Amino acid sequence: MEQSGVWVGGRSMGLHGQRVDGEVFKALLDGRDIQGNKLVPDKDGTRRVGYDFTFSADKSVSVLWARADDALRAKIEGVFRKSVENSLKYIEKDILNECVRRGKDGLIRESPKELTFATFQHGSSRAGDPQLHMHSVLLNMAERRDGSWGAIDPKQAFKAQVLARKMFAAEFSTNLHRELGLGIKQTRDGFRIEGVPEEVIKHYSKRKQEIEKRAEALGVSSARGRERIALDTREDKQEISQDLRLARWQSEMEERGFTWEDAQKQCLSNKVTQTLNRDDVIGSVLSDFTAHSSTFTERAFKQKIAENTVGTASIEELKKVFSHAVEKENVIRLELDERAERRYTTIEILTQEREMMSVAETLHKTQKHKVSSENAAGVFKTAVSAGVISHIILNRFSYIPLTFIPTLFWRDSRLLRQAAAA
Repeated sequence: MEQSGVWVGGRSMGLHGQRVDGEVFKALLDGRDIQGNKLVPDKDGTRRVGYDFTFSADKSVSVLWARADDALRAKIEGVFRKSVENSLKYIEKDILNECVRRGKDGLIRESPKELTFATFQHGSSRAGDPQLHMHSVLLNMAERRDGSWGAIDPKQAFKAQVLARKMFAAEFSTNLHRELGLGIKQTRDGFRIEGVPEEVIKHYSKRKQEIEKRAEALGVSSARGRERIALDTREDKQEISQDLRLARWQSEMEERGFTWEDAQKQCLSNKVTQTLNRDDVIGSVLSDFTAHSSTFTERAFKQKIAENTVGTASIEELKKVFSHAVEKENVIRLELDERAERRYTTIEILTQEREMMSVAETLHKTQKHKVSSENAAGVFKTAVSAGVISHIILNRFSYIPLTFIPTLFWRDSRLLRQAAAA
């Protein structure tokens, strides 16, 4: 049997830490409080009831969790829940800290007193493989500071998903390493527990393989597209007790040469302490960004930092890494972009922008190589699509044959231009 749900948040309603009662859950999803009073309107019956933040352990963790004895399994689950709760706290305090809608069309955004999540832990995938994961359903309503209630901004809720998962992966892997002594290896899409055989991981990744096969047949390559396929193709889970599942999984693992003794020897004997070097992480992340673009969003920067610190930094430590980058001026804060997202650049890029402005001014004064605005605009669009502009930025205009490109880039790069002129 899967574990029953537990409330995280909702302290004003006496919910935090309590088991999720079905009737209470239904009332809250309907926008009502425990007494049945309507808290948020639903004018046309199409109101979204909530948002599911799903936190999933890496397959290597799920395999070790299934292979473990009762004591280690309980410890892994404890670290898992702690990491999820810390991630939900981060969502509330640092991502959705101004998410409650107010006014005509809900255009005003206010801070919530608290967010309320109903969390449900599961141990298997729909394909019947070991898969430790937690569904965290965020109620689509929150209390404002003045005591009134409002709905959550959907755009913010959806944007929060990826960053929340990245922060969770860093938090969870770090806690596994520090509290259980497990070795952590960074991978392209997250992390792995050292010592868990790849052959066993692959055997228990049937659902992932189904989705990837379907995506390939449909020509889908994006993460969002794969999520859509996962939703469209999922089947109902079979009602099998966890004890029976564990017995079957452990028997299958032994047949593949991964016994409990192997797990203890290969996974629990790690003696290497993994440490965080803030400057190295910041340098690596910025090098990756500046190789492809001149500015980047705060959200993308934090995601990259999280990806590069699995096993070495908790969420609180990740926040300090970001603050360190800003305080030491590794990154320069720019204005909000057209999507109302904070953007940043680097000293190096800003210096290059200033040089481009100087070159543009000089070329403008020489009155040479004049080009009509129509032709210039056409070539500029071609240059952008071909990646010429980013190449010019990174190579300090060592070979520019078109003298109007710096001027056009100056005109069309509003954020960098304003920062460079400061």
